[in-house]
Amino acid sequence: MSEAPRTANDIGQNHGNTVQAGTVGHISIGGAPDTLPVPRQLPRVVPAFTGRTEHLAALDELLVGRRTIAAVVGAAGIGKTALVVRWAHRVQDRFPDGTLHVDLRGYGPGEPASPSDVLAGFLGALGIYPERVPLQFDDRVAMYRSEVAGKRVLVVLDNAKDVAQVRPLVPGEPGCAVVVTSRADLKGLVVNDGAQRIQLQLFHEHEAVDLVVAVLGRRAQPGAVAELVRACARLPLAIRVAAGRIATHHDLTITELVQELAVEHRRWDALSIRSDENGAVRTVFDWSYRKLPADQQLMFRRLGLHPTPEISAHAAAALFGADLPQVRALLEDLADQHMIEIADRDRYTCHDLLRAYAADLAQEDDDWEQAHRRMIEWYAHHARNAYRMVHPIRMVLHDRFSLVNDGQPKLVFAGRSKPSRGARSSPATRSPPCVRRRATAITWPPCSWGTSPPACWSWSATGTVRGRCVCAASLPPVRSVTGWPSVGCCTASASCTDGSNAGTGRPASSTWR
Repeated sequence: MSEAPRTANDIGQNHGNTVQAGTVGHISIGGAPDTLPVPRQLPRVVPAFTGRTEHLAALDELLVGRRTIAAVVGAAGIGKTALVVRWAHRVQDRFPDGTLHVDLRGYGPGEPASPSDVLAGFLGALGIYPERVPLQFDDRVAMYRSEVAGKRVLVVLDNAKDVAQVRPLVPGEPGCAVVVTSRADLKGLVVNDGAQRIQLQLFHEHEAVDLVVAVLGRRAQPGAVAELVRACARLPLAIRVAAGRIATHHDLTITELVQELAVEHRRWDALSIRSDENGAVRTVFDWSYRKLPADQQLMFRRLGLHPTPEISAHAAAALFGADLPQVRALLEDLADQHMIEIADRDRYTCHDLLRAYAADLAQEDDDWEQAHRRMIEWYAHHARNAYRMVHPIRMVLHDRFSLVNDGQPKLVFAGRSKPSRGARSSPATRSPPCVRRRATAITWPPCSWGTSPPACWSWSATGTVRGRCVCAASLPPVRSVTGWPSVGCCTASASCTDGSNAGTGRPASSTWR
């Protein structure tokens, strides 16, 4: 049998691996396409979007080149993503080279996205094959910035954890625009990278009403809608969830849902959409709370013991049981995470749903009653000091009160002053029920009136334009505990020298309603 002729190919000098075929019947070589599709990665627009006109206008500043980065910040459920996605859809035709979007998972059930992994995804969207993506993080940053240099690309970085997660994803040249959303304040991005800070607040009432009407249509009765908006604290997520539940349950009325929201143990179920953790208000709050360090978590829980939305740093220090500088730092950290908001100098507030969430968490602490006692004694102590300043002769009666707490941190009253007409007519100078209700709820009167019937102090303070502190201390009835009638009420006015509210017209301590 004769051997088949051997076929050999002359391939010249070979510097690598070679595969040699004996016979090739047909070779077809396809060229790469001339152009790659432009990436358009935005998620769909949230339906029934309402309001936020001024914030949309602020984002439009990116289109005229005055800024290249915008940081949209605010509390959980405030509507940051809905705003930014709507704006980005509206303007993405101004960015012919693409729209990149990523959920950075800064707040959520899983781990935050790695900037290195995000860069690999962005490079793939820009046409870089996986085998060409560098392994080293710095090389990925350099390649990404090279790919978008000289182009018009819109980059949307949603749900960022912090500045360190965002900064590597910002293009190096001004032709691109970057919009970041976060529950953190991202101050470093504003200070060091020139970002425009856009903070979202709760809906105005008309915006909240418009959202309910947009979801419910003809089922939205004006009076009932207003009640629903108030029960949802004007928080966009809560309003959308509540309205959505009514829209999908034809036997559920607005009035019935408002009644559910008024029942403490049913509130969070009423603000949840089953099988959708993004549609459960308490779950969304949990994601923010769990990101806090232990000391900030404790501070937040303590604030849930306070009976009104607004609190001074001094009262918070009494609640927390620590010195004023430490508590101020914790309050500032919570404000940076938008768990609370700055109301004025040394004063903080948060909306009703976050307060209710904090109050739920506070009940889990074994020592919540001790913290509560410190707060009530602190208020009573300073009410008595203000009264002593104005009516020193009458204090022979009031000195019979026994207060364990020494009133730390102290508010210093410089001297007697005449209360203004506005201060006398303010809610603070009427007999306020909040501290009384809190004290009687645990059947604990912090002080007693000699041999007279037991009574609980309640007090309030308000400031005038010159920083005057007007204190109203009352001995209201505690019928729920003892059945005794009221034994008196007094009002005092003294100048406060702690400087926390000088010239602001804001309360020098808590304003009770």
